Amino acid sequence: MEDKNRDESLGKAIVGVSWVFLALKFIVIITLILIVILHFIGAPLWLAPIIAVVLLGVYKLILMLVAKFAVWSAKQ
Repeated sequence: MEDKNRDESLGKAIVGVSWVFLALKFIVIITLILIVILHFIGAPLWLAPIIAVVLLGVYKLILMLVAKFAVWSAKQ
């Protein structure tokens, strides 16, 4: 039983670290794309990382809603 708890906590830690790396890569890539777009339209470039973080939040919200829908539909 102790091995199962240890394995489970190790798995949660790995998933957490993976999520942080995914979030950082997402923010950096979207920021670079937005810097180019904002430069061409003449908007302030400091908006790019803010928009990237908001888009990450929207992405996470969509994933959470899809997961809730999957759980709900499985109960039906």
